[in-house]
Amino acid sequence: MTPGKVIHNRGTVSVQMAAQDIISLAVNVVQNGRSLDDLGYGTAEDSLAIRQMLAEVYDHILATNSQAASRLPHKRRR
Repeated sequence: MTPGKVIHNRGTVSVQMAAQDIISLAVNVVQNGRSLDDLGYGTAEDSLAIRQMLAEVYDHILATNSQAASRLPHKRRR
């Protein structure tokens, strides 16, 4: 996708954000219970769809962290 170019397709959403911004937004909305209005996204046309997408991103973050943690060597108790 070309930066600055607007593509009009009915029924689609196009968002240009850095991965770090998406992860931060997902944590703020899903984990911390912040509203999209509070974070400056209250004018989003379909805030329910954005909230659902962020919930999916957050679920993937948790799954990835769980997988990474399970691969860490376990420390023995003394």
